[in-house]
Amino acid sequence: MNTWQPIETAPKDGTEIITGFDSATVWICHVAWWKSWEDWMELMPEAHSKDECGWWSYTENSVGQTFLDNKPTHWIELPDYTNITK
Repeated sequence: MNTWQPIETAPKDGTEIITGFDSATVWICHVAWWKSWEDWMELMPEAHSKDECGWWSYTENSVGQTFLDNKPTHWIELPDYTNITK
């Protein structure tokens, strides 16, 4: 699949995808994944609330994770980078 799809059709199994939404006529994109309540319960049940279920992405330093407050409206698969050479 190489076209933008409605976010309702996106995988919710932790697969990283590219998400997007319109913000004042600017298209904002994130590499993101869905994290469910069950996922949080397996990881750290004492540290999270149901408010944190949803789309997550990397922070600017690529190490931390951040909850996407602005809900994506569309998604597309990540390109296959396995054949990239330096």
